[in-house]
Amino acid sequence: MNQERKEIIIKEIKYWKQTRLLPEQYCNYLLTLYTEGEEEQLTTNNKRSSVNIKSMITFFIVQFLLLLSVVVIYFTDFPFLLQMAFGIFCVFLISYIARKTTKYLSQLAHLYLLISAIILLLVIVQSIDQVLPSHRLAMSLVVLLNCIVWLFIGLKFKLKYFMIGGSVGVLLIIIFFLFY
Repeated sequence: MNQERKEIIIKEIKYWKQTRLLPEQYCNYLLTLYTEGEEEQLTTNNKRSSVNIKSMITFFIVQFLLLLSVVVIYFTDFPFLLQMAFGIFCVFLISYIARKTTKYLSQLAHLYLLISAIILLLVIVQSIDQVLPSHRLAMSLVVLLNCIVWLFIGLKFKLKYFMIGGSVGVLLIIIFFLFY
């Protein structure tokens, strides 16, 4: 079969696949047959490289947001409400990124969920410290409640790191209550 005719057939099969005139499995089989396996390797390599670039960019964005939220909450003289609003904005933005990342890299999505939970904890602790300064019981109760929420999230969604973090936090707060 000459090369020109082969290219026309390949374009037609791609059109069938795109418009769903044939099931995708049939189109993939025909494309593999006519391209002798070369087309499939090129598309999977292109997809992998684009996913790697996307994941790297989102990873650096999330890390930058984590760093920026810590700096804004602890090391700036911004008004208290602005600091808390920025922290909550970062929590929602990172959670949104985690939800979108779940489709192609679930490991990173879990890391992003953990980062957003930690930022939320920082915001809550800073809020309690601002509203009730040097009130250890209120701070302990809020951290205990946060750890219990983490434990339930871990149990419900079967996320081990939330279960471990919540359990360790609850145990540490109980030890704190018993000995101090």
